[in-house]
Amino acid sequence: MSSKHLFIEQWTPRPAWIARTPAERRAFADAVLGAIEAMKAGGIRTLGWGAADRGVDHADPAVSFWAVWEMDSAEAVAGFRQGVEASGWYTLFEQHNTTGVAQTPAQVLELLATHA
Repeated sequence: MSSKHLFIEQWTPRPAWIARTPAERRAFADAVLGAIEAMKAGGIRTLGWGAADRGVDHADPAVSFWAVWEMDSAEAVAGFRQGVEASGWYTLFEQHNTTGVAQTPAQVLELLATHA
């Protein structure tokens, strides 16, 4: 049985994105949408995207957007990361990633309690 991996992205546009024309931005966004559809066959699913609510307690003011993904394996995570890199995403957006195997609250709290 494979474990589910979650991949969380948080990003904000870089000057290279802002400098693009609206048509260039739309073309890039359309390409990303096409890639998302293609990734479904590889066990990569988007759980949600959104604009960051900067009014929430402890919000990072440098984060504009977020996305959460679910993947079937570490290999899918590696492929996803390679695809994002190859797309040129990181030249257009300042991004922070978090990934790992999905666990229960009890499992993570036990790790926290015993490995802090």
